[in-house]
Amino acid sequence: MLRRKSLVVMGYTLVQRNRKLDALGINFGKFANFVTCVQELYTAAPYHNTMHATHVTWAAHALLHMTSMAYVLDPKEMMAMYVAAICHDIGHKCVLRAAGEGGAFADALLTLACL
Repeated sequence: MLRRKSLVVMGYTLVQRNRKLDALGINFGKFANFVTCVQELYTAAPYHNTMHATHVTWAAHALLHMTSMAYVLDPKEMMAMYVAAICHDIGHKCVLRAAGEGGAFADALLTLACL
């Protein structure tokens, strides 16, 4: 159950506990509904899925607080970072094409994109 709701739990908890975001007057019920809708848009792709988005959201939060960014960003910028992390791979599809189309570099990038 928690795995299916991991992005909702992570996104809601991080935003709700961040006192700096209080200045935005966020309606946390609406924010939870937003993240629930976003989570439904993620596919069951092998990598670019809800768990990946949860990990990226946690990593964004960790970077905010392990660096000076938590003190430098204003509340809107901080919220934008959280929303970007939560939404960054919505609908990601790994579309394979014939090997050699676009050269070796394009093949390597495609392989990385499909991970």
